[in-house]
Amino acid sequence: MSKRVLINLYDIVEFDNLAAKLQTFYGYDVYATELSYEKVKNIGIDVKKFDGINDKFDIIFCNFFPISQYLNKNIDEDTFIKNIDSLGLSIIEKYTKKYRETLIVTNSEQYEHVEEYIKNNQTDENLRKKYAQQALQLVCKINSDIIKLIANSDNYLNINSEKACDLLYGENSHQKAVLYKSDNDISYEIINDKELSYNNLIDINITTSIISEFFDVNATVITKHAMPCAAALGSTLVDSYKKAIDCDPISAIDSVIGFSQIVDKQLAKLLKSMSIKCTIAPDYDDAAINLLKENNIKIIKINTPLKDYKKYLKKELIKTPFGILVQDFNNSELIKNTFKVVTKKKPTTEMIEDMVFAWKVAKYSRTNSAIVVKDLATVGIAQGMTSKIDAIDFVLNKACEKSKEAILVTDGIISTTDGILDAAQARIAGIIQPGGGLRDKEIITTADKYEITMIMTGLRQYKNR
Repeated sequence: MSKRVLINLYDIVEFDNLAAKLQTFYGYDVYATELSYEKVKNIGIDVKKFDGINDKFDIIFCNFFPISQYLNKNIDEDTFIKNIDSLGLSIIEKYTKKYRETLIVTNSEQYEHVEEYIKNNQTDENLRKKYAQQALQLVCKINSDIIKLIANSDNYLNINSEKACDLLYGENSHQKAVLYKSDNDISYEIINDKELSYNNLIDINITTSIISEFFDVNATVITKHAMPCAAALGSTLVDSYKKAIDCDPISAIDSVIGFSQIVDKQLAKLLKSMSIKCTIAPDYDDAAINLLKENNIKIIKINTPLKDYKKYLKKELIKTPFGILVQDFNNSELIKNTFKVVTKKKPTTEMIEDMVFAWKVAKYSRTNSAIVVKDLATVGIAQGMTSKIDAIDFVLNKACEKSKEAILVTDGIISTTDGILDAAQARIAGIIQPGGGLRDKEIITTADKYEITMIMTGLRQYKNR
């Protein structure tokens, strides 16, 4: 029986040369579905019409209309339905079961391996199995996209992700870990090809989320153990880095450090003197890259513009034995009608700038958190504490003399006057907190007594993990 190939391609780009070889050099009979028949015929191939899904084929080429590109667009429903290739989906589902006999090719990156497969007399069963798995993953993704576009509801949870790589281990060395990626992830690269760990990626995620809040200014963020330990803005990137390091130089050791602008040679020299795990930035100049490579630092370049980063922060998922918890990502912003000065003493422009900066950092800090900020830099961060009062006491002690005329932010409601009394003793100038507690009136009165300005945002910022 002659060797047969079936073509069902929505996108025939890059296929013409391979199609000609299949017929001319390797003697395959070429068949095509209605979707591809005219396209294949027009590139000069002697092609026959596909007349039955029960036929036997040695190789099948199949790709689809890119539905996922239209998920966030108002695509015309008739156009969408017209481009659902039911036959193509059926072909894959049918022939993946016969992977021991049939090679199923679903993307152009696989084309280069097809000739080698043919030259080896179609004996590579591992390749057939691998491509069958990839074909089934593609079908799952397309069906999931169809559900999203037609059902348009949260009745179905579809996680279309493909294994990118195994990680060395998870949070601890006895835990296995894997990275999965999808078409909806950001674009980034590891400039010096270092392997990222599970913990690296957790810290990188938090760091990048915070620097995206300050994409249009010079910002430095330092993260360790999934918690921000310093953040600062400056007149230059070097200035912001020095201010951030001053906040907590001990915690900065073996940390992940992110920058909102291009890292240059001057900044790289300072980084080279530190022991750090990773750097993150929109770009690096060549001299900076060369210096950082000398210190074995993992150099991460974020290709997706930081101003667009929040578009990728949509949902958070936690898998538990009770089910999968899903919530919207905390993309809250300060709103004028809830951002209220509630005390007699009003904040200066500089104080408001510090308050907004502090509030943005607190959004990513572990609950209960309290942060002291002065001159657009954290001078103390307390987080992950079970008591709000303990968090306030800790951060004021950590900031010490730097708390004078500084700003205090809390992620949750200050519910007793103890926190205000502690802030007054530390000579805090202003407080920003959600408000909305039963004792708000008493708290405001106490702040007035000690001439502390206070803003209530109406927005709680809990982050429990």
